[in-house]
Amino acid sequence: MKIPDLTVTDLAKNIICLLIIAATLFLYVQGMEPPLELKLISGAVLTGYGINVAQTAVTQAKAKAPKDTPPAAKP
Repeated sequence: MKIPDLTVTDLAKNIICLLIIAATLFLYVQGMEPPLELKLISGAVLTGYGINVAQTAVTQAKAKAPKDTPPAAKP
């Protein structure tokens, strides 16, 4: 498996997303209700990661699929 290059922007985005999810989970574990904005943001973060994973899986599956070619015409 090839590890993609990680830029500073990607790293910062992933750290911020991780902190958002951690804050939401921390509030749930403490028995407190997270604010609506935090719920919405964490849902958006999880959805974004899910779409990214699904997109990668579909791209890899399409690359492995056999190519459909029409049969050769018989003279």
